[in-house]
Amino acid sequence: MILMTRLKNAIKKEIPNAEFKLRNININGVKKGCSGFITNEGVTVYVNTEEPALTNLGLMYRYARNDSDYQGLRNRWVNTGEKDYVLNVIEALKTPLCQIRELNNDKEKRL
Repeated sequence: MILMTRLKNAIKKEIPNAEFKLRNININGVKKGCSGFITNEGVTVYVNTEEPALTNLGLMYRYARNDSDYQGLRNRWVNTGEKDYVLNVIEALKTPLCQIRELNNDKEKRL
């Protein structure tokens, strides 16, 4: 579990101009993680740091078309810890749109 401020600060160290639309996940007054969108130079990633209760998948992120695309593309899971999760999200945010195969394939399907 990573809360909103901790995730935002970790990403801001590497990508100072990133834009955040995050919120903490509270269940019965207990913080369970955060979810929302992070955008950098036209690349948007949806993050969810609440650990699934019934599986060992880990923390999830995925590319999104914009900061209101909750359907998004293929889920990506990181179960090797907070540091690896943050590094994966940063790498995704630094990948130019033209190199994101999922987005390019999605556009072809719509034509």
